[in-house]
Amino acid sequence: MLAVLWSGCVSKLPLDDSPWPCPEAQGYLCCGEGAAARCVRAAAGNQCPGNGDVAPPIVRRVLTVAIGDRHACILREDGNISCMGDNSKGQASPPAGYYGYLVAGGDVTCATSGGQANVNDRDFVCWGDNSYGVASPPSNVYYVTALGPRHGCGLDMTRTTSICWGDNTFGQTTVPPGDVRAMAVGRNHTCGIKLVTTADLQSNHIVCWGDNSLGQATPPDVFVPSGSRMAAAGDRTCFLGVAGGIVCWGDQAGGRSAPPSGNFDSFAVAAGHACALEHFSNTISCWGDDWGDTNPIPPPGRFISVLGGEFFFCATPFTDPYDWTCWGPTYQTVK
Repeated sequence: MLAVLWSGCVSKLPLDDSPWPCPEAQGYLCCGEGAAARCVRAAAGNQCPGNGDVAPPIVRRVLTVAIGDRHACILREDGNISCMGDNSKGQASPPAGYYGYLVAGGDVTCATSGGQANVNDRDFVCWGDNSYGVASPPSNVYYVTALGPRHGCGLDMTRTTSICWGDNTFGQTTVPPGDVRAMAVGRNHTCGIKLVTTADLQSNHIVCWGDNSLGQATPPDVFVPSGSRMAAAGDRTCFLGVAGGIVCWGDQAGGRSAPPSGNFDSFAVAAGHACALEHFSNTISCWGDDWGDTNPIPPPGRFISVLGGEFFFCATPFTDPYDWTCWGPTYQTVK
């Protein structure tokens, strides 16, 4: 498992010196010393187990991992959220409670309160940086779909209309009219997939708005079948069609908008680089120039999915769907 099963209880991420402490308030203890330390369920008397009496480690299955710029949060099947990484703005300090949905971006995290039973009620709780109001979505937000460093987007209570909030200096929160879904939020721009209905057919088109200084709000004219996905970060956006090909637009520096050819299942975008999971080999390919690397190198091995934020990426190993391997600027793989 990612998180508290890392050796030493306070193992550090490659991106900074923020430890992920053992959640003692939830009935766990950090037992042992150094690399042999483990986070375990507290034994009787709230003491670490003695020799021959080893308490089981935390094995609560991971439902969702959400990654912001410098932090990540995990939602487990029991409704508990644990976070790691940078907490300078409170983005890695979830309020106590049980949750059923999780999304992160920039220095903000949002989740539905009340656990799985309350998922349909969409009572959102957000924490972290609220300088631009990102952590304060409007009261009529039913579903938060994307969060960025300065603005966020989601669906309103009708579940048919997309709305955005936060900084609107470049018009990035002014959603164009029409049925726009599948939002992707960058630094100062937003993209979505718009359903266009004519007399005899319906078709999907990519639409973008906001800052266009690097072409990030000028999407290519590509076929957009149902089920297509987009992700944005910094000043660019990438699109993955159902056929598995990736196309990017916006910031071209360092090969950031030049994905490899191939057939991909999932992908994640940071401001300076991106990574994608190849369909046939289950291996990860990266491109761009983040972290000072002209060609970012992913961890070896086969994986099931990949996701990421500004300063680190995580992937699910093919051998264990409930484990996560993460890497960052120093290319240090952790589990």
